[in-house]
Amino acid sequence: MTSVTIHRTTAISQAGDSDRQEIVFVGNREDVDGRIELKFEEVLSAGEPPVPTIMTLQDQVLTMHRETDLGGDMRFETKTFQELCYNTPAGVFSMQLYTDALDVFLSPDIVEIDLKYRLFSEGELLSDVDMVIRAGTVTPASLYELP
Repeated sequence: MTSVTIHRTTAISQAGDSDRQEIVFVGNREDVDGRIELKFEEVLSAGEPPVPTIMTLQDQVLTMHRETDLGGDMRFETKTFQELCYNTPAGVFSMQLYTDALDVFLSPDIVEIDLKYRLFSEGELLSDVDMVIRAGTVTPASLYELP
């Protein structure tokens, strides 16, 4: 297991509005049997404790698991739909996730994941998401330099 800095940039468009977030985490990278795991803690809501999160990349499929009762596990595979049961304090919502693109760049020191997906509920588009995740064993500033 290697300590890494994880930089995640997310652009979300929904109902005509757009938002952009950039977050830096410190976590761990583990490479096991052709599988890469990024483990870190993230704050999902202000004032709440951090939630352990595991992103697993294997065979051009990315999964995200948050160790919480809220939300739901997500699976991203290019040109594939996934049915989600998303847990909220108000109850469980059924959603569909469609992965438009999942591009991965790997080196011994850096993992870069470019992800584009859409969330739907009952056939209605809820949000359009572009996410870039860069994890490296180097300082956050040098995460921007491709080898």
